[in-house]
Amino acid sequence: MPEINFDKKRYELKETILSTDPNSKNEVKKQINKKWYSANIPKKELKQLSKRNDRDGLKNFGLWFVLLIGTGSLGYLFWGAWLTIPIFFIYGTLYTSSDARWHELAHKTPFKTLWINEILYHICSLMTIREAYFWRWSHRRHHTNTLIVGEDREITGQTPINLFHLLIGIFYLTGGRAELKRTRQRI
Repeated sequence: MPEINFDKKRYELKETILSTDPNSKNEVKKQINKKWYSANIPKKELKQLSKRNDRDGLKNFGLWFVLLIGTGSLGYLFWGAWLTIPIFFIYGTLYTSSDARWHELAHKTPFKTLWINEILYHICSLMTIREAYFWRWSHRRHHTNTLIVGEDREITGQTPINLFHLLIGIFYLTGGRAELKRTRQRI
């Protein structure tokens, strides 16, 4: 059986097997699944927690949109005053949650009704500057090949860490340009 080294601190998977072995990828995945954390929740309880529900999803997203519009409006009204700093901190915190919401919507988990899920998925894709169709399939591939270097395009913490790229990545200066270019090509 091929052996792998999995270092959780470095977010990196190093294969120590020959790539010519057709069974190697499956063996690597089996070993990862053995080492991967899974919550100790009874199946019945997990199924109940995972149940899709339009009402709860709409309450959650509705409140989020109201808070976004409210804090954005307050920021506009108080523009120039010192109060805009905490208002926009709250607004920015709410806005950045669009990434986590995008993730769940990409998996089609928040809503039972598909069209509600799709509309909000496209809104969150726009908010996170992601081309919706490309990223849905890219993310599906990510879950198929999680942390397999060379296969998983969504490994965010490449090692060794390049501090400059990490800092400009906070402002989406590297990935943002590429994403806007990809979006323009698909229009």
